[in-house]
This record gives sequence, structure tokens and C-alpha cells, in this order.
Amino acid sequence: MPNLYLHRGVILSDNGDPQGARKEFLAAAEDAAQSWYPEEREKFLVESHNALGIVAWKTGDLQDALHWLRMADDEQTRFGGNWVPDLNAKRRKLEELIGSVSP
Repeated sequence: MPNLYLHRGVILSDNGDPQGARKEFLAAAEDAAQSWYPEEREKFLVESHNALGIVAWKTGDLQDALHWLRMADDEQTRFGGNWVPDLNAKRRKLEELIGSVSP
């Protein structure tokens, strides 16, 4: 089921409904966390947390975006996967962006 929530979240995000997308991505993460299959659990946790970071970034909540992207990046590293290949680069880009606008 996490895959269904992720796809619905992407559709909502693409249709300009970030709050609806956020709700679906949170449901995907919650559902993934309950999975008995480590491969599924790990993959969908990383993808869900990445998606939450992207939605927050798009809505201008850079601190929340960084929170989610760091979580996803840490998980992907810890789990030894590569489900979101550009995750580390996105996180670093956001950190630089936040650093350039912080007083």
C-alpha cells in the first residue's frame, strides 16, 4: 500500500495540492513502517521522506524540507540502498540555500 499512497501524493502535488500530497506521503511512511518486509519498508520510508522534503521545499518551508531530506538521506545510507540517487545532492543544495539566506 505505501506505493499507492506515494502515487496519490505525487498526483496531488502535481495538481497543486501540497497539503493533500503531504497527507498521502505521511500515510505512505506510516504504512511502510508497518511492513514485515525490510526491503519494502526501507525503500518506501526513504521515498516517502524524500517526497515530504520536496513538498516542503516547494511550499517554501525550507527548515521542514531539510528535516525530511536529512532523514531520508540518513536512512538511505543506513539501509545501504540507492532508491533516490540524487538525494544527497538535493540535501546539500538545500543546506547551501538555507546557509545563503540565513542571517
